[in-house]
Amino acid sequence: MKLYLIRHGQTESNLARTHNTEQEPLSQIGRQEAEVLAERFQSIPVDLVLASPLMRAQETAEVINNRVKKELVTLDILQERRWSTEMKSKPYTDPAIISLKQKMESLATTDPYARYSDEETFGEIRDRSQNFLEHLKTRPEQNILTVSHAQFLKILLAVMIHGPEVPFSTAWDVYKFTSLHNTGITVCEYHLDKWKLITLNDKYHLGEYSNNVEYPHLGEHRRQLAG
Repeated sequence: MKLYLIRHGQTESNLARTHNTEQEPLSQIGRQEAEVLAERFQSIPVDLVLASPLMRAQETAEVINNRVKKELVTLDILQERRWSTEMKSKPYTDPAIISLKQKMESLATTDPYARYSDEETFGEIRDRSQNFLEHLKTRPEQNILTVSHAQFLKILLAVMIHGPEVPFSTAWDVYKFTSLHNTGITVCEYHLDKWKLITLNDKYHLGEYSNNVEYPHLGEHRRQLAG
């Protein structure tokens, strides 16, 4: 089985570096990113599209599926980690939010299911990741495209590498080491009961179109990231 893991297109919160709300749509740039990604998948075999139920992932998946024209299935287990209510729409750099995350990380180090507030715990998102991998084993399709979110996908990679009982400290090392750009493509293969990472965060399609006059905002966005 070949699994294409896609982070959704950009949202306004991504650009502003604030925490997304559940049903935030794609920005104009995010839709452009999804469109150029969809063009790339015209030449890549896809048998099935799986997507998180959150709006930004649904919109990205629908744009892709308009090109590949396969069954699109929504799975709740693909949604982003649920942060505590007090974090929603708050900047990543807010000192109170940084302090809150540090407390959550400290709890997760000793107990993966420890809860500080009303957030989804590390243990819960780790279990969801493993449940998704188990679900994939029941699918007959061999080329599966999945649209999800950065935090979930990074924890999923940690579970693929280290197994379903991966401790928080190890998973967090994977999280901090990896970068997943909006619409970046990560490819994994499942063979002989093992997962193997083939490609991480491939965003060639964005570079290919960065100077295209039809996508001036996309080019500017890439320059901001590079700067």
